[in-house]
Amino acid sequence: ITYNHITAITEPISGSAYQQPTNQQLILPSNLWDTAQRLKQCQPARKWFSDLFVDDYTAKCEWVAQENQRQITDYQLERYFELA
Repeated sequence: ITYNHITAITEPISGSAYQQPTNQQLILPSNLWDTAQRLKQCQPARKWFSDLFVDDYTAKCEWVAQENQRQITDYQLERYFELA
């Protein structure tokens, strides 16, 4: 089975799955900014949804990610004062 030039695993894994080599293309992004960057480069998404949609959607995701970085959470404040 092939998805977007990536071969899916079809055979069972023997041994520890944590010790298997990892294909970096199969790892999902861990935050909104990285997700938007990957979506920008995704040619199938551009084909299915159009360049206009992908560019607009990823611009909104980037804005949300940047705004989120500007916010200081209660946890961050508590942790800062705890360490001070």
